[in-house]
Amino acid sequence: MAFKDLEDFLDEPPFVLPIRGKRYAFPGDISAESWLRLHRLTMRAMNGDGDLSDVVIDDAEEATLMDELMGAAKVELFADSVSGATLKLVWMTLIAYHTQGRAVAEIIWNARGEAPALSRTVRRKAAAQSRPSQGSRASSKPRPRKRPPAHHGPTSSDIGT
Repeated sequence: MAFKDLEDFLDEPPFVLPIRGKRYAFPGDISAESWLRLHRLTMRAMNGDGDLSDVVIDDAEEATLMDELMGAAKVELFADSVSGATLKLVWMTLIAYHTQGRAVAEIIWNARGEAPALSRTVRRKAAAQSRPSQGSRASSKPRPRKRPPAHHGPTSSDIGT
């Protein structure tokens, strides 16, 4: 079987978000350059790499990225005077959509950008990983070794001393 041309099946429809009764359509796909930039940003954020004051992208890159992710909907959002909180949630949702997929984007959107509560299983795994193992010691000082009993050799008296 031969590979099909991507143009035949990889056409992403617009990504639609409802805000105050209006449906805003955002581009369903972005350029490879923007996707790589988003991927780098999200990996750094998830791994906690670098200091928070490190510049990850400059203002011009951020503006370009925002224009591409929001498309024509950006003009509509500004014309409709959405709040900063709304714009932040849209931005977070779009980043999640393009880097992690629709299901994660829906979770973020429906949780209003807040991290959803962890399931009981996830909490238990995290707690188990943070506990010291059974064989670990509370102190970092090495324990003294027990010395084997000294061999005294032949004794000179009948009582062994």
